[in-house]
Amino acid sequence: MINLITSFFIPKEAERQEEILKCLKYNVDCPYFKKIYLFIEKKEDIDFLKKNIQKNNKINIILWNKQPTYADYLKLANQLQGEICMISNADIWLKKCDSQLLNLLKQHPNIGYSLTRHEYDMSYPEIKKFTPLFIDIAKKNSHIHNGSYDSFIFRSPKFVTGNINHVQNIPGSEHIFKIYMERTGIHFYNPCKDLVIVHEHKSNIR
Repeated sequence: MINLITSFFIPKEAERQEEILKCLKYNVDCPYFKKIYLFIEKKEDIDFLKKNIQKNNKINIILWNKQPTYADYLKLANQLQGEICMISNADIWLKKCDSQLLNLLKQHPNIGYSLTRHEYDMSYPEIKKFTPLFIDIAKKNSHIHNGSYDSFIFRSPKFVTGNINHVQNIPGSEHIFKIYMERTGIHFYNPCKDLVIVHEHKSNIR
């Protein structure tokens, strides 16, 4: 079971609101998530959330009063020692999960998964950009490659010594987080065909 650590906010545009809300609803319904920790910037976002999402014991609201950073996400993850955590963007939902890969994280805390997304229509242009490699993980082939990263899954704690006090979705932010995490001794794989995350951004509103 995974602890999802992400954010929730209300975009100005209704179409974008629906995309963010859809991701949260799908993640709430996902059987692989044990808890969902939502960093929220303002009280109005909580009011919107309560109107649009039925009360659910999975959701833990954290009123942060500012946009959270990777340092904020990791600090929370480190409080969940020994548990599997997933730091992810708000417009990402988990579609497919291989429980065998999650068990590997429990057995080998020095590995983690940095996942590249599928798009809302299940196309995967970001995956196609890079030459795939294959590794044998738990006696099965898992698809990995170098590329973009939208979610990180690992077993906590991971104590980073470096500046990860930056927000998501700025150029290079995910790569910086990955680099500093790797300096803790973790080795990331990208089994993005076995752990499928979906990016809901048809609107292309930014």
